[in-house]
Amino acid sequence: MVEFDTLYYWGGVSGTNINQAGSGIYAQQASGTSPADPTTQGSYNVKIGDNATAGLGIDSGCIPVDTTMNYTLAFRIAASSTSVNFRPGFRFYSDPNCTEADRITNVATNARVLTPANYAGTSALVGTGPNWQSSNASLTYNNGITCNCNVTGSDWQVPTASAWTPTRNFAVTFRAPNAYSNSSTVAQSMRVFILENTAANPNTIFVDDAVLSQGPVSPSVPLAAAVLDSGNPTVYGNLTVAGGLTVGTQPATLTTGTPTANDCAAFTGTNVQDSGSACPTQFTKFAMGFLSAGQGPSAANAINVSVIYLPNIQFSHLTVDVSTTDSSSSDFYGWAVTDLSGNVKCSITAISLTVGGTNDQSCTQGTVTLPSGAYIFAFTGNATTAKIAYSGTAPLALSGATSSSTSSSGAMAFPISIPSAGATYSGYGLPAIILH
Repeated sequence: MVEFDTLYYWGGVSGTNINQAGSGIYAQQASGTSPADPTTQGSYNVKIGDNATAGLGIDSGCIPVDTTMNYTLAFRIAASSTSVNFRPGFRFYSDPNCTEADRITNVATNARVLTPANYAGTSALVGTGPNWQSSNASLTYNNGITCNCNVTGSDWQVPTASAWTPTRNFAVTFRAPNAYSNSSTVAQSMRVFILENTAANPNTIFVDDAVLSQGPVSPSVPLAAAVLDSGNPTVYGNLTVAGGLTVGTQPATLTTGTPTANDCAAFTGTNVQDSGSACPTQFTKFAMGFLSAGQGPSAANAINVSVIYLPNIQFSHLTVDVSTTDSSSSDFYGWAVTDLSGNVKCSITAISLTVGGTNDQSCTQGTVTLPSGAYIFAFTGNATTAKIAYSGTAPLALSGATSSSTSSSGAMAFPISIPSAGATYSGYGLPAIILH
């Protein structure tokens, strides 16, 4: 699935500060003002630059990040001169709310610009033809621009001064930080920047029709709206407000009374009210992998781990397929789901695996609710005879498949140690499991 966000509510970037007032940094400009933009999707664009300072720009509001996906930022630019430099930038956070204290200030090589292989043909945003650019470089922290963000590896320029080129877009496809062995280096949110990088006169750029996609930009996309400093944007989806929400003139109104916690909203005409019932539940069943090869513990009492990716889910059972049995009733095995720090989310009571096929066990924690993201599946035993199904050799985003922690009689003591981030291929890479 590809999701699109039209980027609204920009703040100003000046030096190491973000969310600054527009004065002296940027200003909203009507699309008909020189340079006129006849192909815009909206009525305004944003003018950036003070003809003296490099590194001025705009930053977006807080955007949730799914680190299992790639992202593409696309936008249109005009400039007062072909010598004016500009770059996109990104600031990543390890919490979902773009908290500055949780800013990721040292990105690994897995936070990088990717080759835009999909951008050689028709674009439904504007025009047709090969109209995309990228530096194809690593995202570099504080690379020449003091916005305190990660920027692309080289400056870009427009092909024509003081004119919008309808068949020329700029875009960058990138991957967010996802060093799964440490929660402080996994991006959960980000801000997008667009920055001019010329300390000269002129240094003015004009930005319009910015869009952010999850995955590559497809030829079939919704219309992108203009970059707005103010106006009347329409919100499609869920709106989270940190602080008070003030409703002004019609048509938007809110009903009086106190809503019930965990109930969904309902709309009656232009009124918003409590629906009287809870929102639909999360996923309650999820399966992954396929039956290819069985794996037993790599050694007695060893704990073998895999990185798994789950949706929002509520479950109480963790099911495996026993491909090879162990006839000894004194040999015990166990499996569990933990977070990336090895803290248990669902574990089972250690059991003997004397019967093959489907083995469905209850979580000792009862019903478990997990948000979407990366987790660890762990398998152990005090013998190596029994095997459960995995999907053959598969990618593993860890430096190895064996924890430095050990178990006793098939029972793990949590938290368990998780190997550092890496890129390996392992028979433990993808377990064939069911959560329900």
